[in-house]
Formats: sequence, structure tokens, C-alpha cells
Amino acid sequence: MSISCYQLNIFAMQSRINKYNKQLMDISDRRALIANSQNQIIKKYQGDYEKDTTGTANSATWDQDPQVILLANQDNCLDMESKSIETQLNALKNNLEQMEKSQQDDIKNGVAKLA
Repeated sequence: MSISCYQLNIFAMQSRINKYNKQLMDISDRRALIANSQNQIIKKYQGDYEKDTTGTANSATWDQDPQVILLANQDNCLDMESKSIETQLNALKNNLEQMEKSQQDDIKNGVAKLA
């Protein structure tokens, strides 16, 4: 395989790796927003312990709030999506390493044949 074909494939793989990394960063940002939303809802249930005794009773039921359940489900979906992307990313990185090694081997073999 010629060097230009290797380079083209390597650049394409690096571009896909960058795309996957961006998707993982976006997922991480969305998960942070979900965590912040959950924390705000939980704070509403907790109340002020020093002034409000109902905060203790309400804090036990925060996990049954429909919004918290919805946010938890969204977080789980993002987690599964993240794991899927990470799997694809790892496979692509392995392929890239093999391609680079193959390119180096072909260059060494080509140089040896020319000498």
C-alpha cells in the first residue's frame, strides 16, 4: 500500500477519534447539567433542618419525585451511550495503532528492498 493511502486512512481515523472525543465531552456536559438539576430538586426536599422539621420527612421521598426519576433515566441513557462510544473509540484507536505500525513496517520493507 502506498504511503499516501496510509496517510489518508490515518487522517480519517484521527478525524473520527476527534469526533468521538467531542461526543464524549458533550455527553459529559449533559450529565453535569442533569446532576445539577437533580441536586436542585433534592435541595427542595431537604429544606432547612434548623428551621423546618418537615425537611427530614421530605428528604426520604426525593427519589420518588417524577422529575428525579426522569433525570435518572436520562442519565442512564447518556451513560450507555457514553460506554458505546468509548467501545467504538477504543476499537478505532487499536485500528489506528495497527495502521501506523503497518505503515512503518511497509516503509522499512520498502527501503530495504530499494537498498
